[in-house]
Amino acid sequence: MQAEGEPVRWIRSFFLPGTQQTHCYFEAKALAGVEEANRRARIPLTCISEVMEMTPDGL
Repeated sequence: MQAEGEPVRWIRSFFLPGTQQTHCYFEAKALAGVEEANRRARIPLTCISEVMEMTPDGL
């Protein structure tokens, strides 16, 4: 997608065994880019939410 001018970058994923959920974190200009990246990779998703990164250095 980056070659097409849609910068989407996968950062990391976490699997929560207790709930059988996977949370994937991406960097993108818009939520639609993340949705399209998941669609192309055939990764099912339930919802997409915007998040803000919080780190000890950034507080």
